[in-house]
Amino acid sequence: LETNTAAVEQAINDGNTRIAAGVELSNAVAEKLSATIVASDAVTRSVRSMAESVRQQNSAIADVSSKTETLARQSEENAAAVQQIQGNADQMQQFSQFLKQSMDSFTLGTSR
Repeated sequence: LETNTAAVEQAINDGNTRIAAGVELSNAVAEKLSATIVASDAVTRSVRSMAESVRQQNSAIADVSSKTETLARQSEENAAAVQQIQGNADQMQQFSQFLKQSMDSFTLGTSR
């Protein structure tokens, strides 16, 4: 009976030792999982932040593109205005020549 009791006590002690080792292993796994969850949350926040940054950049790019198109249109309008001004200047030059010729003709006509 004592031999059986000693064997049972040994089995119980072995079982307790294995249970304690299992608990330690489970606790270690839980700690690692907890650290993994914290790291995953940090990555998720980072990805969200990058996505927001990309959205803001896209908005800024669209704004710059729109302003560039506006500048291009205004440059074309300015070029057309410069051409019109040049045409007006040419007409004024021709009119000035005409007036000069008219005055010369008048002056020649009166001095005779």
